[in-house]
Amino acid sequence: MRSKEREDLVKAIEDTKVKGGQYAESVRNEMAARIEKQVQMIEALLEDKRNLQDSIEQITEKAKEMAIQSEKQKKVLEDRL
Repeated sequence: MRSKEREDLVKAIEDTKVKGGQYAESVRNEMAARIEKQVQMIEALLEDKRNLQDSIEQITEKAKEMAIQSEKQKKVLEDRL
């Protein structure tokens, strides 16, 4: 009887090890998928940031050009008067 109990315990331990390994692998895969998703989100945010910076630079340049044109027009009008 002791031999049978021992065999059952050894089998239960082995089964637990296998299930634990499978669970650990599942958790590892899930974490890897989450990390990959977060990396993709961060990359998308960085791309959006770059695009916004480019747009701001373009708008700033246009504003400067418009200010220069306005000053030129103002000077021309003042010269005429």
